[in-house]
Amino acid sequence: MPYIKNNRRHLLEPVILDPQNAGELNYCITRLIVKYVIKHGLNYETMSSITGVLQDVQDEFHNRIYHLYEHIKCHENGDVYTELLNEIQKYKNTHLEEFI
Repeated sequence: MPYIKNNRRHLLEPVILDPQNAGELNYCITRLIVKYVIKHGLNYETMSSITGVLQDVQDEFHNRIYHLYEHIKCHENGDVYTELLNEIQKYKNTHLEEFI
């Protein structure tokens, strides 16, 4: 989780780069990972830490930002699942005992 103490945030903030596109973002993340592996060693604990952190970052971004963005766009442009959601609701109403 990215919620580290403020005194550590201030130390790390100056080294955060400014990627201009997805390729540069990928490069920056890759270089951070390479530096981390060199510092902590090429071993299972390091590999597991990295993959765990990357998954956590993805999950956190998806849950906090991506879902919100998708909800905003759904509201702005209309829900494409309305018909299917209505069908599901009809099914639930006729099979209510299965959901209780």
